[in-house]
Amino acid sequence: MSLKDFQILQELGEGAYSKVYKVRRIADGFEYALKKVKLQSLSDKEKQNALNEVRILASVRHANVIQYKEAFLEESTQSLCIVMEYADDGDLFQKIVECQKKGMLMAEKDIWNYFTQIVKGLKALHDMKIYHRDLKSANVFMNADGTVKLGDMNVSKVAKKILLYTQTGTPYYASPEVWKDQPYDSKSDIWSLGCVLYEMTTLKPPFRAEDMNGLYKKVVRGYYPKIPTIYSQDLSNVIRALLQVQPHLRPSCDKILQLSAVINRMDDKVLIEEEGAKFLLQTIRVPRVMHYLTDRLPKPNYAPIKMMRIDKNQFIQTLAVQKSSQENVEDPLINSNIEHLPRIGRRLDDSQIQSYDASSVLSKKQNKVDESYILPKPSLEIASQATKNTEKLSLIHQIYAGNPVKAVKKNKKPMKPEIQILQQKLVQKKLDIEGEPKPLLIKNVKHQQEEKSPSPFLPALPAISKEKRVMKDNNEDEQLKRIKQTEEQIQLLKERQLKQKRKYQLRNSEK
Repeated sequence: MSLKDFQILQELGEGAYSKVYKVRRIADGFEYALKKVKLQSLSDKEKQNALNEVRILASVRHANVIQYKEAFLEESTQSLCIVMEYADDGDLFQKIVECQKKGMLMAEKDIWNYFTQIVKGLKALHDMKIYHRDLKSANVFMNADGTVKLGDMNVSKVAKKILLYTQTGTPYYASPEVWKDQPYDSKSDIWSLGCVLYEMTTLKPPFRAEDMNGLYKKVVRGYYPKIPTIYSQDLSNVIRALLQVQPHLRPSCDKILQLSAVINRMDDKVLIEEEGAKFLLQTIRVPRVMHYLTDRLPKPNYAPIKMMRIDKNQFIQTLAVQKSSQENVEDPLINSNIEHLPRIGRRLDDSQIQSYDASSVLSKKQNKVDESYILPKPSLEIASQATKNTEKLSLIHQIYAGNPVKAVKKNKKPMKPEIQILQQKLVQKKLDIEGEPKPLLIKNVKHQQEEKSPSPFLPALPAISKEKRVMKDNNEDEQLKRIKQTEEQIQLLKERQLKQKRKYQLRNSEK
């Protein structure tokens, strides 16, 4: 593929190192959006971000996320061209600006419609452990048929760990944890979602200030002006739930879609995707020779997403099942790999230790039990985990009380015969290279005065005859020779490995 296969109709926008065009594909006559990124003027990290956008777009196939069509390298200008779905009704920010010019507010029915679709698109990302990190009204694209789609995944991130640390995003929509330079997760996107929802009601962001310091103070406090009274209390309550300063108090996308305020405003028949399981594509690495980049990019996919309508109640049931399965995996009280223990250096009373079990958590600032973490009736697995926790807590109580605790020897698991054979082969190879291991003797030179007056704390050692000393000196010389020989053999092996690597690199460069 190349730019010759497309007809450029108009320029839609321009960034620092990229331009977006409205194009028509000659093969089918349909209109698409083509993003052209100049790779020559980008740093290595910026190049990787551009390829990361291709990877995420090609991985996520959802009705409320901008669809990937294809990507290729234009070698004449060294530009990465990404062909995407074209949104024919602009973006949400343009809608807000139009309402500002007309001096009118958006209809509440439209706000609920847009909001529900944004949540569904964000849920598709979060289900694949992808954080958008730059959710704002300008990145919510609209179609004339009323569908809403999330786009601009340039700074989106796949979470290999649960928390991220990199600061990114637009300041007006950034969460308090991002402002504080603290680790964050998917709940940071939920805060940005709350800012977008508030902006749809008031046509302004919830937090505004004359400088960055003033904006920081307002975001961290979480105070914002009330929305106009023409809107329902349900809408105000949802905004308040999303704009919680503490991340753990914000609802997930699944919980938002299960709110009664959202369910009551859904259609009786909900559109969902017919496609099966989705998987994340592998990371696309920037090659040293850019000519080979096109081979590493995902294959073209112009097939439309197949949709089907299901009953609203059935859709809610599927959400509840997904929510329960995720909670069983991610709940730290059920997960056996994570242990919630009190901080050492702080003495606990008997009443506090008794209240600390698998179904309750002590708050950090107070000694009261936080009832928000109480779990439902425990299953057999959870009950077994609870007994383990009580045994650990009894040991902790003994440590705090100053009583000695006897160490318990754990029975080691028997090693598999295959692993034993591999270990024996490795030991044999080491012996072939280094020879038989012998202890290295180090001379202990002492003055005559020290030999005459041994330390009173150590027993006197028997005197060593001169013949034995000569024998030891000869043994040491032999050992030193062996050490030198092994060092020379290791150096030869390293040189051979370097030569093999150079040959391999030369072959790859010739290809």
